[in-house]
Amino acid sequence: MYTKLQFDVDFDNALLFGQYIMVVTDAKMSGGGLLERYDNDHVWINGKPYSRTQSSFVHMPAPQIISGEFL
Repeated sequence: MYTKLQFDVDFDNALLFGQYIMVVTDAKMSGGGLLERYDNDHVWINGKPYSRTQSSFVHMPAPQIISGEFL
């Protein structure tokens, strides 16, 4: 199930449960990983800040990796 994170409570749940987040900017995937922190303007995923107004954040299952290759 893919759900878009919009509200602070959505970001709190992603932090609490260690959910994988995909970042979409300009209709393209621009990043992904575990949410580290957020504020009113930015969301930090894997050490990189993303603007909350210019990017979308989608909760997704983590990519499956076997022997170093994506499935």
